[in-house]
Amino acid sequence: MTTRETSEPFDEAALRALFDAVEAPAALEAAWQGKVALRTEPAAELAVVRPLPDLAERAAARRPTARVLVAAVAALAVGGGIAGVIAANQRPKPDPDQIVVTIEDPTTTSVPASQTSVATPPSAPLGTPGPGSGAPAGPGTAAPRPGAGPGGPAGPGGAATPIAPARGPLAEWPNAGNTGVPAETRLQVRNGDWHITQAGAVIADWTVNGTIYIDAPDVTLRRVRVAPSGDVGVRQSAPRLRIEDSEVGSGAVRYGVRQEAPGLVVQRSDITASTAAVWIGGDATIVDSNLSGLRTPGNASRIMLRHNTIGASVTLLDQAGPVTEVTIDNNQIGDSGTMARIYAPSNPASHHILVTGNRLRRDSPSAPAASSGWNAQAPGNIWTGNVWSDTSEPASP
Repeated sequence: MTTRETSEPFDEAALRALFDAVEAPAALEAAWQGKVALRTEPAAELAVVRPLPDLAERAAARRPTARVLVAAVAALAVGGGIAGVIAANQRPKPDPDQIVVTIEDPTTTSVPASQTSVATPPSAPLGTPGPGSGAPAGPGTAAPRPGAGPGGPAGPGGAATPIAPARGPLAEWPNAGNTGVPAETRLQVRNGDWHITQAGAVIADWTVNGTIYIDAPDVTLRRVRVAPSGDVGVRQSAPRLRIEDSEVGSGAVRYGVRQEAPGLVVQRSDITASTAAVWIGGDATIVDSNLSGLRTPGNASRIMLRHNTIGASVTLLDQAGPVTEVTIDNNQIGDSGTMARIYAPSNPASHHILVTGNRLRRDSPSAPAASSGWNAQAPGNIWTGNVWSDTSEPASP
């Protein structure tokens, strides 16, 4: 530090007045009233002076350089100390209720839907993130990004971004390109099974490498890609599930969606599985979707299949009980490997099966029949307007 000599007298009274005017905290009071090291001799010698009231006297009696050094020390102490004291006295204490700590979940990332793929699940299932939080919470709440409402990614500043609505009906036949998660959607990735236990939860914009268990009513899966490692992609055990613009399963999965509670709606989704894209339990509506095949085990009622592309067959088994009130309307059904396009229920108690306006696909006119087990005498059974897709000729059961 460079010092400059001055002939101006040292104003002790002003310094004392300035010290007296400041109400110092305990730590700073000790520094003022304690011992101050004044370096006026070689480096190995430190002069320890008396308490501050005598500091000015001793400094005034020393050579001018020491006087300037004392003044500098006092100015630094007063300038920095007073500013700190004033700031500390005027700054309000933080309100614990207003302190927000955001914890990023290291198991989630955000990538475009076109770039997501199956990831290796962790050794232990993860806790389910809760609404408006990035930290893992109790099992089965909706899982938004940190700072968002249920299912909605956080916008600038952590504000919840409204969940985008589902798309409208499809004008063209469903296929892998116009159903499922739109390519521009950014998806968070979650590894491990996920139990949804929050009623009314909207789970939007996720890739889930595991099975989703629906354990609460009125849940919506929207723009969700499910890549399960087990037999089932989505298992519904609570009523009223909606699946919109989503992708579920693969050829290695036995059931894409397994419905075990009433009330299922599937729209504009791409679902693939080896046994059944959807295992239908009853009270189900499936529209505008691309599916590998559909099956009900029986004892089911109120099933609507409309404007879907179904790669395999629609199998209405009724060994477990009658199948009633089924509408299969305006679908594309079957492929070259399908033995029958519709396996109709054969139980005498099954009734009101409506098969209308469908295009049944085959690879040649010698392909197997359009239906197997059709009971034209059952009450309410109707077969009309169904044609072969290659010739547009009527397809009889």
